[in-house]
Amino acid sequence: MAFQYSVGFKFEFLYAVEKSVILNWRDDPQNNPIRKGWASATEEKQDERDAFEYLADNLRDRGLQVKVLETSLSPNHHKYWTVGMSAGVNMVDWTEWTRLQNVFGGKTDRCIILAVQMVSRVMDFADAKTALALEAAMSYLRETSKSFAWTNKTCNLYIDVGLIGKDLTERRIWKLGTVQNLLTLWVLFQDPLESIHPFHRRTTNRDFTQASSLLSRSIPTTRDNLDWLREVEMTQSFREVLECIGPNAETRKINFAELPWFPDYLGSKPTIEFREHCGTLDVEDVLRWMDLVVASCRFATALEEHGLRFCAQGTLRFEDLVNLLDLPEGSGTQRHFESRIAQYAKVQDRVRDLRPSSESSDSE
Repeated sequence: MAFQYSVGFKFEFLYAVEKSVILNWRDDPQNNPIRKGWASATEEKQDERDAFEYLADNLRDRGLQVKVLETSLSPNHHKYWTVGMSAGVNMVDWTEWTRLQNVFGGKTDRCIILAVQMVSRVMDFADAKTALALEAAMSYLRETSKSFAWTNKTCNLYIDVGLIGKDLTERRIWKLGTVQNLLTLWVLFQDPLESIHPFHRRTTNRDFTQASSLLSRSIPTTRDNLDWLREVEMTQSFREVLECIGPNAETRKINFAELPWFPDYLGSKPTIEFREHCGTLDVEDVLRWMDLVVASCRFATALEEHGLRFCAQGTLRFEDLVNLLDLPEGSGTQRHFESRIAQYAKVQDRVRDLRPSSESSDSE
């Protein structure tokens, strides 16, 4: 049986716009209906809300249906996108202020800076319109002349993947065997998968019982892969799979925490959330990562029971994962990630080259 996949995206980024731009937008009578229902607020809060509406209005001009919400949501709607405040995103580096100074000609004191969470509507992975919608959103954020959007280490890209039937409204529930296979695949190939991400996204804590750190949300490996594989294979429910993952399962690189609650709890959804990727405004990064995670889901769905035991021993490389997932040879996705692996390896080599000289100078 062929399965269709839905995808939904949650982007985190910072967005700066001059107050004068917001004031001009606010004074336009055409925008009054947008702001009509707002309650009274402080001037600072009003400016912030207007900045969110200004962002949403520009995204609407790119053909997207967008709403501004104060509470964060996961991709769970088939018609509209949402933008709102992201609680975990903030400026962390003085170089960010320098960039803003350059962009706005030293007028950063006249800027409104938003920590944004932009959530896409639920889309069909196989539909060409999915890539077009992503490009429409990303192109505005990259190319706008009156505002500035960027990401840093506090930003994330999350992708929700679900099973669908004839259309997006026909949601299907993941099978337990698929979840077991997907979790096992991600754990066994953790190191190759980490090699395609920046260093600040990589796991530092490999104690399987510990919660993930803020920037390296991960499902750590165990000392004995075969024992852990048997533990996962013996699970009889989604809740038992979460117990294998350990505490704070919803913050791991793959979040299965919604699955035990669907459809009994309002707002729950039968999707798997991939949380490993750093924040990005590059549509190529988003599309290639989407290809990889959906290929992983497709592989886990088709795999025979306990079919990953052969991977439990030996050193695994990213090209082994590519072959396993049956990605087209020389595909854009493979080339994209191989290029990133080479890029990060060069950085690591330069860091190693610098260490001896610094150590010798310290000793002197």
